Parts: sequence; structure tokens; C-alpha cells
Amino acid sequence: MISEAAAPVATMATTGVLQAQGLACRRGHRRLFNGLDLRLAPGQAIWLRGPNGCGKTSLLRILAGLVRPAEGEVRFDGTPVHALTADQRGRLRFVGHANALKSELRVGEALGFLAGLSDGAGLPAITRERIAQALEQVGLVGRLDSFVGTLSQGQRRKATLARLMLDDEPRTWLLDEPLDALDADGVSRFEAWLDAHAARGGAVLMTSHAPLHSAVLTQFELAPSGPLHAAAVASP
Repeated sequence: MISEAAAPVATMATTGVLQAQGLACRRGHRRLFNGLDLRLAPGQAIWLRGPNGCGKTSLLRILAGLVRPAEGEVRFDGTPVHALTADQRGRLRFVGHANALKSELRVGEALGFLAGLSDGAGLPAITRERIAQALEQVGLVGRLDSFVGTLSQGQRRKATLARLMLDDEPRTWLLDEPLDALDADGVSRFEAWLDAHAARGGAVLMTSHAPLHSAVLTQFELAPSGPLHAAAVASP
């Protein structure tokens, strides 16, 4: 279930509402979840919890429009997520469990490439100075021209999260285990970003097996289902 904590009031331009109704997800003959409703509004941060294999990653991918649900519908700004305009798509940020960074690229090049893919603005839109500032925010000072392949796993995760720091306006973040491999400093920085992002009117839905201490987070419990048991239904 989801807790009753109120979302912070947005103080700047906001993203739209991401809403799912009657979602079902199946893997082979196994039902991961069924009849699931969820609403993510500007200024809200949700911690998606549940045991391994209950469908957390599948739910994030469905919400991001990467895969279709077996049943139900997801809308962002009132538009089906699989039919979003380029502008609407640009206001959704999905960070998967794997780091989408090419080992043969320098860190600055890799982040510029990701920004160009997600925004359609091309590499010149993101300056080296902006990327360097984003890397400083995640604790990777002086790594702009380092090759991705030379970074540790924790540093690669920080570099991936630096992509979120490049946005001028608050977005909707869908994050799969963003704390994976982060050290204590990285976790502390992430919790601060989370609070600031929600205060700006951004929205976050994330998974994490690591403990979190952000005051803005509410919890959404995704219970395991199976071939014979009804899936849990949770809604705000």
C-alpha cells in the first residue's frame, strides 16, 4: 500500500501527472501484478518496494512506455504513454538498473550523447561547462575527460545519475535501483537531490533495496502475485 504523507507543494514549473489504471503484467504463465492503479503527481516522490521478482522493474518499464502492459493503460499529461509527443517524452526520464554509458567514450561525451538522445537537441546544446557542473554535483570532479571504462562501478552510477542534473526544468524521474554501488557520500547526495527535485515540482518513482531517509518519500508496496493468487492493488 502507499502511505498517507502529502506531496510537497511545487514552487516552479511542473511536470505532468503520470497515471496508471488497471495494469497487469505477466511473465510466461506467471502473473506479476494485476489490476494495479498508481498516480504520480508533480512534487511527489514514491519509493516502489517489494521482494525480488514481484515486477518492480517491469512496472517501471511499462510506465516509461518501453513495454506494453498485458492489461490496463498508462497516461502522461492525459496522453497514452506509447503515443507521447516528443515534448512530452522529453519530460520523462528513465534510468535503468544498467548504466547506459559507452566504455570507449569519455564521460563528458557519453553524457552529451545521452542528453542529445533524450532531448533531440544534439550535442551542442549541452556545454562542457554544464556537464562538468553536473559531474561536480555527483562527486566526480575532474572526470569530464576520463574514459568511462576507467571508472569504478560506483563512479559509473554517479555519472549516469549526473544526466539528471543537466535538466533546467523539473522532470518525471523513473529510477531503477539508482543507489546501486553508490558509496555513503553518493547516497547522501542522492537524498538531497530527491528532496530538492520534489520541492521544484519534479516527480520521482524509484526502486531501492538500500534504506532511504528522504522526508518526501511515500511508499508503494508491490506484493508478489503468481499463477493462482490475486495481485495486490495499491493506489494513492
